[in-house]
Amino acid sequence: MPNINYQYLSLANIAWPAPGAAVAGGVTTCAGAPANILPALGTPIGAAWPVIDLAALLIGVYPGPALIDLTEMQWRLATLRAAAQTTLAGGLGSTPLIGAVDPSEQATLSYHMGSVLTALMGIIVVPALNFMHLRRYIAIGGVVNFVTPQRPDFISFGGANIQIWEAKGRVGGAVTLPLRAGFTQTLAVNTVTILGVPIVPASRICCLARRSMAGTWDIHVTDPTVQIPTVGDANFRGKLYAEYYRPFNEVLNLSTSTQAANFANQTFATAPIQGADVTIGIDQRIAKALNDYLRSTISAADLTGIVEPILTTGYTFTQDSTRYVNANGLYITVGDSWTSH
Repeated sequence: MPNINYQYLSLANIAWPAPGAAVAGGVTTCAGAPANILPALGTPIGAAWPVIDLAALLIGVYPGPALIDLTEMQWRLATLRAAAQTTLAGGLGSTPLIGAVDPSEQATLSYHMGSVLTALMGIIVVPALNFMHLRRYIAIGGVVNFVTPQRPDFISFGGANIQIWEAKGRVGGAVTLPLRAGFTQTLAVNTVTILGVPIVPASRICCLARRSMAGTWDIHVTDPTVQIPTVGDANFRGKLYAEYYRPFNEVLNLSTSTQAANFANQTFATAPIQGADVTIGIDQRIAKALNDYLRSTISAADLTGIVEPILTTGYTFTQDSTRYVNANGLYITVGDSWTSH
């Protein structure tokens, strides 16, 4: 289980205007709200490889068709493997490749790590249900009202909260400037309109993955808050669940090697991602409901009625050294090439 060095920086730490100060488009910073869990986290944060691998899969854009989505999964896992490994001291370290490639390739790998570690924060800390790329949310008809041309990376729904996330990555250098730039990008989202009602996001979080002088990937984050808006009716949430699970369900439906796996006192429908030494899955009850929804035998509201009681009940335990199930009932297991990586 790699340990990841963690640092929280307040808006004052990154020389942002005072909490509540107005910015372009009338959006205000949300640092004046009650503090969330992020400032109180200790360091380091421990995360097993199956959790990190699932984070790498959650950041995809997945435009379809299914074979392209599967290829994107393979590419994202391969990029993670190229960028990160466990150090002898048990930290999340960079690979020798980082120091050997040219600066543009370093930037690509470091940004990928920024996205992975942003999703990791969403998985283990906030927690953020239905964490997905903002482009995926817009593609299913999600209405996002922007006030600048900038586009943050991710959106999520932690309980009734809407979170906007921006990922950054760099090899060395200071942390304040990229965090400030990333937080500015989160402010590009003025509101998210749900059922005709514009809702101000509860949290705007920038996460920076930075390769330190010691060769480790460290996490630096800024500005979490707590507010409780509503996120729509059962029909809206059902469409959101369907998109969240879609690429994982595509892998199951494409596979000729689907198997049932028992974990956390529940059964998961699973399939391997070829060439990645990773198997992914979905809670079998949710997988069946998704396929019923795809066949139009149940509605989006019906899907919500099946999924949400399952997620509310949760799982008796969530991980061991090779397996992990997240709050959405996504299952992942990794092989020896990851646990020894």
